[in-house]
Amino acid sequence: SAAAKAGGSPDPAQNPGLAAAIQRAKAASMPKDSIKKAIEKKTDRMFEEVLYEGTGPDGSAMMIESLTDNRKRTAPAMRAILSKYDGRLCATGEAAWMFTKGAFVSAEMEPHECAEELAEESMGWDGIEDVELVGGEHDGNTRLILTCEAKQQGSIRAAMGAHLEAARVEWSLEWIPSNLITLPKDSGFFHILEGLEENDDVQQVA
Repeated sequence: SAAAKAGGSPDPAQNPGLAAAIQRAKAASMPKDSIKKAIEKKTDRMFEEVLYEGTGPDGSAMMIESLTDNRKRTAPAMRAILSKYDGRLCATGEAAWMFTKGAFVSAEMEPHECAEELAEESMGWDGIEDVELVGGEHDGNTRLILTCEAKQQGSIRAAMGAHLEAARVEWSLEWIPSNLITLPKDSGFFHILEGLEENDDVQQVA
């Protein structure tokens, strides 16, 4: 309901933030009725999307997407979680240069739908950066996952939807790190991540 309020529309087609929230809820196996009730729920509070940047121990960095009705509550909470484990809340742009905003568009395909052929065709679509085929959730099925520029996600979803039922096409916008590093198992980064995920204002951490 907060995502619907923040985006200004209860229609996922007109509200990218709501559409992404619905995809995350589906990925977490939230029942359709619960998702519908959350969208329709009335609220007098005004929410806004706020992006925080942080650095952590062992050379780590993170992008923190939040949805809040009170910045004065959320910012100190983010700062406290990071600083507890040798992290730091950064100024705008200080960590963002280490990430790019990308989109993941995917669909699960049955054996007769020739996922390999669609994967090969999709390599020629504008904005495609990576194509991957992995095992699907059901035996014998294959999930086709396309990585593309964030601004191209609409056209990529439409292109995939032209081959499959549009309702089967899932997507999400995520911050993608330019470089990956290996962290020690006891790194404070994992404690920071756990603390952020437990905060109700945090929507996603990259």
